Amino acid sequence: MTKLLNENTAVKIYDIHKDEKDYTNILNESMPEYLDSAKKEKLISDETFVLVGYSRNNSNIEWYKKEGKYNFRMDDDKESLSLETNVANVKYLLLREPRKDIANKIFKLKSKGPKVIQGKLLPDGYITKKLKDYYLVIDIEKEESMDFNGESFNVKELENYKTIKSKNNHMAAAGIPFAVTVTELMKTKVKNEST
Repeated sequence: MTKLLNENTAVKIYDIHKDEKDYTNILNESMPEYLDSAKKEKLISDETFVLVGYSRNNSNIEWYKKEGKYNFRMDDDKESLSLETNVANVKYLLLREPRKDIANKIFKLKSKGPKVIQGKLLPDGYITKKLKDYYLVIDIEKEESMDFNGESFNVKELENYKTIKSKNNHMAAAGIPFAVTVTELMKTKVKNEST
């Protein structure tokens, strides 16, 4: 077992150092060291993904906290979540809110990925104009994560958001979820005026 770990480590070290580096991707921000300190699971910022979701109102944010669940549309091409590898491997959820460029509500995921749930089986209290037939649902911690020390992020600076906005109308772009690395997210951290 130790030999396998050493070989895996050697391969990872080789992958990191084999090519000349793009030094524009340097990140000088403090961030959590561990995803799970009890398990000693390290956070590698270029390999740890944050799902950037959207909530239409504070009532739904309270529902997410109460139920420990966050849901995405899956039967609407314009605002549904695309299940790519990075989405399936997210560790955090960052919630965007209407008419706000800055987001700071971050939740740690409890589930290992999204599950399909019939809309009529969502717990009571979720507010929507029209309940969809199916949703993708992830389990989240009921309390906001302090792993990022309450930092705020300008989501409109994220390249994925800019791409979505360029391909969709203003209203549709607001609700489309996407995933980014922790490195990408930290580059949009709102600087404190006192620093």
